[in-house]
Amino acid sequence: NSVRTPYLFLLKYFQKGADKGNAMAMRGLAFCYDDENNIEKAEEWYTKLLEKDASEQFCVDAMDFYRKTNRSDKILKILELSAEKSHNRDAMLRLGDIYRNGKDWEFKKSGIKVAKNLATAMKWYKMAREAGSKAALFFMADCYWTGGTGVTQNRVQAAKLYQQLMNEVGILHLNISR
Repeated sequence: NSVRTPYLFLLKYFQKGADKGNAMAMRGLAFCYDDENNIEKAEEWYTKLLEKDASEQFCVDAMDFYRKTNRSDKILKILELSAEKSHNRDAMLRLGDIYRNGKDWEFKKSGIKVAKNLATAMKWYKMAREAGSKAALFFMADCYWTGGTGVTQNRVQAAKLYQQLMNEVGILHLNISR
């Protein structure tokens, strides 16, 4: 076995917990294998972990792993998983941004690049809005303001959303009617 001696104990310890379905133990196995540069085993355990628990921290850990291994396709899938399964508003907003801009705002780190699609961006922004995000109003308004693939330019609708956002954040003395 090519695993360093300190990890042998940890691997046995984490394996026992993982066999019982413990998500933290699965995370521990993924970390150990990642640290040992056993990419295949680390990926196996990140996959099992996210199937068990797609909470924000576990998703962030897995995205960091895939960022190091240059797997932008996996990062995008994890963001979708986090948004859909864990109802993570930040993941929803980030997915909206990715599809609105055609790439991730931290493209140099994540490598995520997709075809711009405002209809898909709006899907994620609407989900974020339903989850309570005020920022989603701004981005939805921006999609209507510019228009593009899947969303017809509608500056009247954009103005309504900008006004709604200002009302919700307490800027009541400003009126955007034109």
